[in-house]
Amino acid sequence: MIVSIKEISNATIVKVELEKILGYSGTDFQEAVMSSIKSNKKYTIVDLSKVTFISSWGLGMIMYGLTSAQKNGKEFICAGVSEKVRKSFSNTKLDSVMKLYDSVEEATNET
Repeated sequence: MIVSIKEISNATIVKVELEKILGYSGTDFQEAVMSSIKSNKKYTIVDLSKVTFISSWGLGMIMYGLTSAQKNGKEFICAGVSEKVRKSFSNTKLDSVMKLYDSVEEATNET
């Protein structure tokens, strides 16, 4: 999976550079999320603006990132969530346990 990382004042933005998050392509994503959580930044913002499909594996990785962040006293946020991807979050009730934003800009304004 192609992932880019950008650090801002109190957050790390992990941007997924693919349209589909599938199980076989997730090592880079997992490493980037865990690195962000271990950093000195309070927030990890996962930018899903290019993502049009997320598999159950991808949802599991999001949940793993969320629980890992919480265990470390950090915040885990998803931004740029399309309607189709948001529906996957809703179907699995992930939207009830984490913050979802329409854009990275909106998420960074909240941090």
